[in-house]
Amino acid sequence: MNNKRIHPVLFKKNKQRSSDTEERFRNGTVRLRLTREQLICAAAAAALAAASWIVTSGRSPDTGGCLERGDPGTVSREYELDVSGIGEEKRRITVRVSPREFTEEEAAEKMNRLAEEIGMHILNGNESLGNIRSPLSLKKTIAGYEGIRLSWYPSDPELISYDGEIGNAELQSAVDTVLKVSMRAGEFKETFAFPVTVCPVEIKGEEDIYAKLFNTLEKTDRSTVSDPELRLPEEIEGYRLSYSVPENNGWIGILGVGAAACILLGLKPEQDRKRKLKDRENELLMDYSEVVSKLIIYMGAGMTVRNAWIRIAELYETAAAEGRTEKRAVYEEMSITAGALEKGMPEGRAFSEFAGRCRVNCYLKLVSLLEQNRRIGDARSESAMLLEAADAFEQRKNTARRLGEEAGTKLMLPLMLSLMTVMMIVAIPAMMNLM
Repeated sequence: MNNKRIHPVLFKKNKQRSSDTEERFRNGTVRLRLTREQLICAAAAAALAAASWIVTSGRSPDTGGCLERGDPGTVSREYELDVSGIGEEKRRITVRVSPREFTEEEAAEKMNRLAEEIGMHILNGNESLGNIRSPLSLKKTIAGYEGIRLSWYPSDPELISYDGEIGNAELQSAVDTVLKVSMRAGEFKETFAFPVTVCPVEIKGEEDIYAKLFNTLEKTDRSTVSDPELRLPEEIEGYRLSYSVPENNGWIGILGVGAAACILLGLKPEQDRKRKLKDRENELLMDYSEVVSKLIIYMGAGMTVRNAWIRIAELYETAAAEGRTEKRAVYEEMSITAGALEKGMPEGRAFSEFAGRCRVNCYLKLVSLLEQNRRIGDARSESAMLLEAADAFEQRKNTARRLGEEAGTKLMLPLMLSLMTVMMIVAIPAMMNLM
């Protein structure tokens, strides 16, 4: 328990201050201070509430009011109403009000006015209806006349299509035609006809001439599809045309491919040699821990380095002759070294030549340890061999991990190609169905 004493003078002052605050609350003299953020929040809430009240009061008339319709061509409006008089409680309902439709006089006035202005809405860059060279913009509705729906009926669909395309690629002179439009405003309908003159395509350069040539060839092909041959036009826009089949220069590509193949074939022996050396190096690294372990076992059994070496080589040769093992580079080199030792070659020279043929640093270290063991033969050399065996196993694990990562990297390209093939098999039929 906290036995901390309170000073009587301080307690008296605090008690007196609390009594004064209560007295000021009762007398209404204490005022709360509002921050600027609080004032802004209150003002925003009041403004939103006022806007909501204005909108709600405008859209929720009393039972004696009317519901305003939208302008012609707009969407229907929805109103929420509280209905009373049926039963004891009010019920909220939703009323959909259709947009207003034109009267007969309004529809006639709107259609006549639109007919006078129709040209400026559909020219789409053409000078006038009397000089049409590019596609028209045959719209279904016109801005400012949303309540009127338009339907277009060209008298010559090959000259002016229903979507406004112009077939003037082969015209030699202007052609007069008629473009009809049906205007509908609710139940009222009226049709207007406009004279239109379609002019030939204006030739501005070589690209336009070639475009006209392509259109002529396409139309001639369709019209003479039953003939055994397609006759090419001899003249277009005043130009005399001649045709010739381009020379087949495929032999250049064949020569290039052949030259590239010759270069690659010349590089192949060197690449094969490097690959074999790399595979041999990886094999020597993987077998290193096994060789060190066997030497430690035989040397621990009392054999000399020379006898242990020859014993390992003999066992390998016997197993290889009986087909119980495949050829391994390190044991082949050990067999050569064992043969040299049996012929009287000094151990130091034989082991040095072995390390030189292996060309891997770990075997140089092994030969150094074997030479040390052969000369000294104390406990320190045995400990060094045991440490080397542990390092050899760790090196074997690292080599196996590295080879696995390299194999995974090499598989990335085939896997990506397989993924792309599967995606094409799935996507192409889907896209063809959509088309």
